[in-house]
Parts: sequence; C-alpha cells; structure tokens
Amino acid sequence: MDENEVRQKIITPSLLRAGWRDDDINEERTMRKHVEFTKGRMVFLKDEVKRVENKRYDYCLRKHGVNLAIIEAKRYDKRAEDGIQQAIEYAFKLDIKFVYASNGKKFIEHDCFTGKEREFNIDEFPSPDELYNRYIENKNIPKERLKLLQTPGYYEINNDRKTREERYYQENAVNLSIEAIARGQNRLLLVMATGTGKTYVSFQIVYRLFKAGIVKRVLYLVDRNTLIDQTMQGDFNKVFKDKMTKIKNKKMKSNYNIYFALYQQFFSNDDNKIVEHYKQFKEDFFDLIIIDECHRGSANETSIWRGIVEYFKPAIQLGMTATPKYKEKKEDNIDYFGEPIYVYSLKKGIEDGFLAPYKVVSYNSNIDDGIVVNDKEYKLKDFDKKIEIKDYTRLVAQTISNFLKYTLKDRYAKTIVFCEDQYHANTMRRELINANSDEVSRAQAQEKHYVLRITSVDKTGKENLDDFVSTDSVYPVIVTTSRLLSTGVDTKMVKVIVIAKNINSVTEFKQIIGRGTRLLEEKGKKYFTILDFKNSVENFKQEGFDPTDYLTIQGKLGGSISGGKGGYPPIIIDPPTPPLPPTEKIRINGIDCYIIREKHQLLDSNGKLITDDFIGYSRENLIKKYQSLEDFLRDWNANKNKTEFFKILEENLIFIEYIKGCKEYKEYDEFDIILSLAYGQKPITRKTRAKKLNDFINTFQLNAKRVLEILLEKYAQHGIVEIENPAVFQNEPFNGNFDEIFSPFGGIENYKEAINTFKEKLYQ
Repeated sequence: MDENEVRQKIITPSLLRAGWRDDDINEERTMRKHVEFTKGRMVFLKDEVKRVENKRYDYCLRKHGVNLAIIEAKRYDKRAEDGIQQAIEYAFKLDIKFVYASNGKKFIEHDCFTGKEREFNIDEFPSPDELYNRYIENKNIPKERLKLLQTPGYYEINNDRKTREERYYQENAVNLSIEAIARGQNRLLLVMATGTGKTYVSFQIVYRLFKAGIVKRVLYLVDRNTLIDQTMQGDFNKVFKDKMTKIKNKKMKSNYNIYFALYQQFFSNDDNKIVEHYKQFKEDFFDLIIIDECHRGSANETSIWRGIVEYFKPAIQLGMTATPKYKEKKEDNIDYFGEPIYVYSLKKGIEDGFLAPYKVVSYNSNIDDGIVVNDKEYKLKDFDKKIEIKDYTRLVAQTISNFLKYTLKDRYAKTIVFCEDQYHANTMRRELINANSDEVSRAQAQEKHYVLRITSVDKTGKENLDDFVSTDSVYPVIVTTSRLLSTGVDTKMVKVIVIAKNINSVTEFKQIIGRGTRLLEEKGKKYFTILDFKNSVENFKQEGFDPTDYLTIQGKLGGSISGGKGGYPPIIIDPPTPPLPPTEKIRINGIDCYIIREKHQLLDSNGKLITDDFIGYSRENLIKKYQSLEDFLRDWNANKNKTEFFKILEENLIFIEYIKGCKEYKEYDEFDIILSLAYGQKPITRKTRAKKLNDFINTFQLNAKRVLEILLEKYAQHGIVEIENPAVFQNEPFNGNFDEIFSPFGGIENYKEAINTFKEKLYQ
C-alpha cells in the first residue's frame, strides 16, 4: 500500500475509533488531513520568479482549537521511524507538542514536552480527551481558566467551510498569547514581521478575551492615524462596529468597549504644563491595552506610552512590533514586557512564501568618496543632509527612472523613494518629474499625479495616500518621503524601494524594507527590489543584519533569550534621534556625476544576499547537500522517480532545470550536469547515453521494442523527466492507447520493471 492507501484504509479508521472526527468546522475534536501550511517560498530564476513546493502535513489533530498532534504517514513497506524526523520538524514550526508517524502497522510517538519516544499498536491511538489533558497538564493552565482556552476565535462560514483560514503562525501567536494570559501573565510581547497580520492577530486575541468574559474594555494605542483607520475598517469592524470609538480632541467618553487612540491624544501642553488626559479614566477602567508598533518611543520612564500603561497598571498589556530593539543590561534599563510570547520573522515569512523576497541593486557614483567645497570635505553620508548637489540628485532620479523603464520594464511599478528630509523629498520629486515628463503629462491628462511627495506637511500628498496604497489605482506611481511612509502604511503593491537617505538603525532599516514585503501574486507582485544609493544594505550586513528574528538580534547585542535572572531581555528602545541638520545646506551645481558601479544581489535560502549567479549558487548548494560524489550517487540510485528527485533538489535551491536551459548545458542530461557542476566529471550528451541502450532494447519483441525506442528518442531530445511524465502517452504516436503500450510487455507491472531497468542502464 502507498501512503494514500495507508491513510485511507488504516490510519483514518484508527483515529475515528479513538474518537477523533473528520470535520473541518467542528473544532471540538477534529482531524485536518493533508493540509498545506506554507505557500512555498518564491525563488528567483534569472528573470523568472517561481514557488518551490510548499509544506503539508498528513494529519493535524485539534481539540478546542488547539493543535495537539501531527501525524506523518509512510508507505506500508517503509519503516514508521522514517517519518518521525520530518514530523518533528513540522511540529517545531506549528508549535505542536505530540508527534506521530505510522506505516499502517504501528505508531511512533514523540512527546515534545518530555523529549521521550514510544511505539504502540495501530488501535491504541490516544483519544481527544487523553491528549488534551496531557497538553493542559504540561502547559500548567489552571482549571478555572480553561474556559478561555476553549473559547473559539472568530470565523465566518460559507457553504460549510470557513471563509478564511488563519495562517499557522497567526494561530500560534493567538494561542500562545491566550495561554499566557490564562496562566496569569499580564505583560506580553509579540514580534511579527511587517505584512504578517499583526492586526488580525490582535483582533482574534481581543475577540476571544471578550467572548470568555475576561475583558470588557480595551485601549488600542498607535502613533499614526493611518494605523487607527486601517484597524477600525478591517476585522474589528465585523464584530465591534458599534462598540468601538476613536478618541478625538482629548474627549474621553466611557460608553464604548474598544478605544483607539494616538499616544499624543492623551497629552497636551497648557501654559507649559503637561496635561495627562488619560487620567480622566480610572486606573482600572481598561482590562486590556494593546500597544501597536511598540518599538517606537521607548520603554524608559519618560516614554509617552510607558506613562500611559503604567497608569493603567491592572490591565493586561500586549506589545506588538515588527522590529524589536535591545539595549544591554549593563546600562541598568528595566525590561518592560519580558521575552516575546512568539516570534515570526521576516526571514521565516520569506521562507514560508507568505512574504516577498527581494533583490538589491547597489549603486556607487564617482563622488561617493567625497568632494571638497570651501576647503571642507563632504562624503556620501553628508549628501542631501549637509550639502545639496543638484547634479547628484538628478543622477539618482535618472537612475531610478532608467531602472523602471529598462531593467524592470514597468514604468507603473509603485515606488517609494526615502529621502533625508522634507526638502530633499521635494527636490527629488522635481528631478523625478523632469526625468519622467512623458508619464507625468499622461497622468495629468487624467488629473492624476505620476510623481508625488508625501510627507507630514503635504496636504495634497496625504490626500493621495489612499490611491498610492490601493491595489487597483495606477496613480501615483512614484512617491518621495522622508519618514512618513516608513511604518504603519499597508503598501501591498510597492515593487521598488529606494534608499536615498542615511539610515541610522537596524530598526528603521527593517521598517523601510517592510514596505515592500507584501505578496500580491494576482496583481503580479511576487518580489520587490531595493535600490540602494547610500551603502545601507552593505553597512547593515556587516553589522550582522539579515532578515531574521529576535534571537539573532539578541545574540548579537549580548545575552541569551533564556539567560539572566528572571529570563528577561533588555528593554525595547528606538535609537536616539540624530541631531537636526543646519537649517541652510550648502548648495552647489555643475559637478560631473555618474554611476561607476552597479551591483545586483538577491536573497538566498538562508536569508543572505548573494550575487546573481544561479549556476554558481546551485553548485554551492549541491556541494552543501552532497559533500561527495558517493553521497550524491547513493541518493540518486535510491530515488527511482527522477522527477521527484529533481523537486527535492529545487526545494534545496538547486536549479538544475534552469541550468539545463543554458546554452552550454542544453545537450546534457540532468545527471551529467550535476556530475560536471559539483564534481568536475566530464559530461556525456543525452544522445551518447541513449546509444548505450541499443543492446538492451533489442532483447524485447517487436512491439515492446518500438515503445522503448520511442521513449529513448524522447529522452535524447528532452531528458529523463519526459519519459516519466504520464502525459507522454497522450500524444503521438501513443494517443492514449494504454493497451497497445502495456500489452507487449505482458502488463503494466512488467512495463514498470522494464522502465526501471531502462533508467538503470541509462546511467551505468
């Protein structure tokens, strides 16, 4: 029996007998079968972007909305032990504590709480109650708080199916937060990359706490109006439409359940005296406070939001951020939130295929090393900050425009240009208009803007912000800004991010990158490109930056996630604001500026930037996977289906199919390409390999011989994948007549045996 038969005939009946239900809606005790939980990362293949295969589990067992167990099925003739390691890997990602593998003869159990393994008979699988009770006991959830865990999240049903399934990491974030609150923890931190749905997660947490009767009033703090509007118009509007309000004009009404507010709304300056308006509420008025983007401001005593949450101390307090920033403990700062309840990084989002990967194009000009004006030297970091060089601004604008026009071949790719300040954003806007006058004129004919500045002082710019972030609006295409668009704006269609300013922290750098990480495949958004004119990518790479997570940052800056008394990391802060530049910049013109270096890089499977060399990259990954020729041959011979083998290579970012299309490899088999690429073996052409089979084919009778000759000819033309593809029999000369194909061999089993021998001799 193959895996599918083992599942249908043995494992599913065993689970049903144990009390599990085959029901996608009823979460009381359900099994989910053969479900994809990642989308498959986007990978670059020269000018093409494609997904590698996603991850899916055979079974996930749930009770009360909690993922309790994962099961990996194997063929009946395989060992159950062969599936346990992969299942454990999936369990780590899905935050599942009970892991099983079965070949239909027995179950292997790995308990992630204890680290112990055992095996048992196929009819002895644990019941839903048994697994759930083991889970609760190990999680230390008080019995009086079980109602909270058992309160389901919000979902809508259409045609007996949920209209929206939570992504696995969103479910992890919600469940782990609810469990922490059930255990009595009242300060929580979630670290989730931009574009991964922090607002949706916060909505589900609020909904479950409301339904369980744990909270009645919520304060949702943000620092941008756009964040409030997006949040109130989204999921919260489905449930809390008449129960929520936006605090305005320092007026505090007490008849709502959810209050959205800017930090600044709670303070005013009256005759040089700070008025704290939030104190119109009693200290215990709110049961839950959510601080969105809590990396901004700081967690020290003078922080704006710190004063607010300290006043409402009895409330549960949830901080959410995409970019935590840490300060060393030796500076005597006191941690506020404690360790993150859950971390889902940019790197993980890209690996799972939920976020867009990126390319980087770094530019260097002939004046980057500095110019001397009035006996004073000004370097790249001073450009547009201390000195304005109109020719340099024009060069940057023209380079951006050329990239859209000639490299990307998409002059309507939404683009954000990050500038030093509002003045620089305006001069850049003017140069971009002049570099794209034809498109500017075309847009103006429709009373639209092709290029626009959007900063805090731009009324027109801010009025067009909704059009810029809209997935359906063409205009505006290029916007210049200083800081306004670096956070809190859902820019799904941004395909190009331009760094034309000095970036002073990893926090700001990651926030800027976050503007491009949304995927929108149906609109053609599969990746984005960073155009870097300030060496920012290279600088932060040297400082240890990669699109990774809390743990890496923590390890870089000192300490351990579990080390230290109390197990807390240092506090979350923003870097100090750099001093303001002089009000008058030196302005010069007539400088000969040109690009002297253009470097293209892309993101690899480990979140590292590599050069745009797919052959060299595949060679490197091949050697990493198979350190010797013997290692490779062992796997090659063990995998009878070469098509499936090549899929495994692709998942490891070894792009043999792409290399096969390159001119120097067109005549060679995938096998020979690998041997040549990784181990220096002289390749043999497909036609030469095909000739080796003549003696073998001549041992068959006429009609069987004819079938094999046709397949051999197709191999010589296209390679091994062609003869493994069932579609080959639908075309001339077979035309789908399977009786004529298999009968000369004495049936399908004899045919399969002949084909296996065919492939073995091909590679001898």
